[in-house]
Amino acid sequence: MKKYRYILTAIISLTVIACQNSDSSSNKKHKLNDSISLTKNVLKNVEINTQDTLIKNNSVNSKPRIKFYAKFYDHLIENSNSTMMYLIKFENNSPIWLVHPASDFGRKHPHKGIRTSADSVMINAPYESGIIGYQGLFFDNIARGEHKIFTPEGKVKYIINYDLNVLSEYDSLENIIWNDLYYTQDLTSSSFKQDYGQEYFIKNADPFNIN
Repeated sequence: MKKYRYILTAIISLTVIACQNSDSSSNKKHKLNDSISLTKNVLKNVEINTQDTLIKNNSVNSKPRIKFYAKFYDHLIENSNSTMMYLIKFENNSPIWLVHPASDFGRKHPHKGIRTSADSVMINAPYESGIIGYQGLFFDNIARGEHKIFTPEGKVKYIINYDLNVLSEYDSLENIIWNDLYYTQDLTSSSFKQDYGQEYFIKNADPFNIN
């Protein structure tokens, strides 16, 4: 902004000198006033345009407000890797996805289900420790591409490619131990508008901080 002021100040000075050297005193006064008025208008427009640019840049660069809520069991249920009954992600106060870690993490198919709220949602859902437990893309509530299921230690347990209908299982060293080349079980997500709404999940859950 200071740069523009320096430039316009120089323009005013040059205009004053030119008027003094090239015309009668009455014309000098009129031209000088006109020049100053014009310069003020230009400076005003520069300030407005600069403010607009700053506002637009701040709007573009502003990060979404992300919050997580979770409801917990009071103990670790049998054959489960998590105590979270469900975990829900909000972005700018709108629900994005919901998963059920206690019942579904570590298993090749999320039997209790997943909820999504947009046309295209990428899920990166963690365990309590912050380690990712489930990762996958849903488009129009249908699982697409590779979906990865991890152990609490962050090791890949299953990778399912829903586009190619292939399921791969891994051992503790992340070596493939089995491939199902004809995996046909589809995976779809439900909407937050179905059954319980987002208010139900917030009311019954607590804020959850991702480590």
